[in-house]
Parts: sequence; C-alpha cells; structure tokens
Amino acid sequence: MRNLTLLFGLLLLAACGGNGKTDLKPSESGGSRAEGIVIHSSTKSLFTPVTPDWTIADGNALDRCRSWGYERASEYTGSQEICRQYDRHGRCTITTTKRYYQCEG
Repeated sequence: MRNLTLLFGLLLLAACGGNGKTDLKPSESGGSRAEGIVIHSSTKSLFTPVTPDWTIADGNALDRCRSWGYERASEYTGSQEICRQYDRHGRCTITTTKRYYQCEG
C-alpha cells in the first residue's frame, strides 16, 4: 500500500512538471517616440523560473520603431531587473526584467 501511494505521488508530480518550458512573452511597457526608445518587460516568479522569449520583443520593438518612422531598433546592452516582492526569508519572489531598444535611422 505504501509503494502504491508513493507511485501515485510520483506520477502526480511528473504530470504537474511537464517539460519544464513555459514561454514568457515580453510586452511593451513604455518608451518615447521623441527620443526613439522602446521598453519591453517581462515578469517571472520564484516558482516559475523561465527565461522570456526576447526574440518576440526584438521583433515588436522593430515594428514600433518603424511605425514611428525609424529604420531599425538596436537593443541596449544588458537589461534591468527589479524585484517587485520579497518573501519573509528575503528571497525575491517576483522579478520584472526590462529591456531597452534605441530606434535608429
């Protein structure tokens, strides 16, 4: 009986785990047409530590820059991570990552 309970628990855990890959889609979160800056951000939690698909943001930034009359969008080096919520142990549980794009041309 104990082995059956253990097997059931492991199967349940495996079903919840999936393949471990979840697509996070960054969204446009600001910018300035006059300065030619587009900002995209993505939020993740401690319990869903997946990497956002920044290729989507790259394409969306290019589209935004073109709609403003620019030819291309260049990503600034790096990104900015901001902790939005801490748990009682001091761990960051919700993080927002921002990427900045400069419209050129």
